[in-house]
Amino acid sequence: MPSHDPTGGPVQPSAEPGDAVPLGPWGGAQVVVWRGRTGTLWHADPNCHTLRSRAVEEVFTQPDEGTLGDRKLPENVHCLPPGLLRDYLLAARKLAKYERVTTAGHEQLADGQLPVIAFGALTALSEVNDALEGDALESSWRSARRRRDELVDQARPLLAARLPQLLAAQWVLTGKTARQYQRRYTDFADAVIDAFENDGLAFFGLYEYVTKDLLPRWLEDVTAGHAPGRATERMAAEEARRLESSPQPTEPEAADRVRQATARIGQDWSRRLADIAASHDGEVIALFNAERLPMDKPLRDLFTTVLPCAHLRTRDFAWTAGRVPAVLGRFFFDEHAGERIGVILERDEATAAFGPATCALFLRNLVTQLGQPDLVDYVEAGDGAASSDDIRADYPAARLRWPHGSPVDVYPGLGMTREDLLPALHAARGGVRFPAPGR
Repeated sequence: MPSHDPTGGPVQPSAEPGDAVPLGPWGGAQVVVWRGRTGTLWHADPNCHTLRSRAVEEVFTQPDEGTLGDRKLPENVHCLPPGLLRDYLLAARKLAKYERVTTAGHEQLADGQLPVIAFGALTALSEVNDALEGDALESSWRSARRRRDELVDQARPLLAARLPQLLAAQWVLTGKTARQYQRRYTDFADAVIDAFENDGLAFFGLYEYVTKDLLPRWLEDVTAGHAPGRATERMAAEEARRLESSPQPTEPEAADRVRQATARIGQDWSRRLADIAASHDGEVIALFNAERLPMDKPLRDLFTTVLPCAHLRTRDFAWTAGRVPAVLGRFFFDEHAGERIGVILERDEATAAFGPATCALFLRNLVTQLGQPDLVDYVEAGDGAASSDDIRADYPAARLRWPHGSPVDVYPGLGMTREDLLPALHAARGGVRFPAPGR
């Protein structure tokens, strides 16, 4: 069996996130790799499903000291060695990604942008394998978590102030569909056409440009955490630069006119968003299918990290119950499928009694009421709930018995009405837990 020492033969792997951390269990390790007699890919996992032959086997001795960037492996390594070495390396890469997001979040906050990305994956420390406890990497994870928590604490006031308009922008953006734009989207687009025509700036293809580029770009800027006014400034500056760099001859004042017209459009859009948010002011208690909310994961992660919510996940659906901005109710009807995905249960002063624990009790009461009390063990409350995309194989199947009609595949699509849900809700508000049948 050929063997390589750290000074000859093998090459360092190409730079990867996390390479700056200490070697840890890689220090001095003997890494065995295999490949076929004629193949070019090396495999460090003997159980890799693409490893067809172990005709060639070599051992690479790792340095005793240094960082993960000093590892010695052959080129074209397809898979990692199993066990502690792989766990350590993957945890280091997750740590690097986690810290990059935190750094980007601090930069965004300093620029006045709500760091939406920073609120997700707050429980990433739990992803570090138990075998790493006591290792320097585990200590690095704890330090990274403290830094992220500090960022989240600094950003919470901005989140409370900006989230309703952010959700309103996301709702308008969902009106941009492949088949036909929804009225909420075309209302925003029409405002641009009128403004450009009034200023003599209309051009062929303007409507398509607005609906496919200008408007979604502005809305995405708002959903990324920028204040509507800041998103407008960025849009106006970009449109002026676009005109200035155009190969077509333009009037000397055209760029300024475009900047001013675009700024007025952004101001109009900002007022429209404010009106949507104001028409759904305050908070509500709601039950909804979190997986079917038409928004990206960083935004959905808010419901599992910082908002007072509880969660139930099965193989079939993901329910969230919690105190959320009232404007979220705009998302509770799936226009494409023609189905409800959420129900508003309480409004205004009635919402104050519901924190994560009370919302979790409501979900436990509800699944007991619906005839499947074993689901109570899968209800999670507040920080520490699983990511909205983590549907594990060991989650149970749902066999709920609906009050009206036969069981359905859409949850909560809803074989239930608000009145059906109130007994479980009112019991939870009073701290009462429904007993399982037979107890």
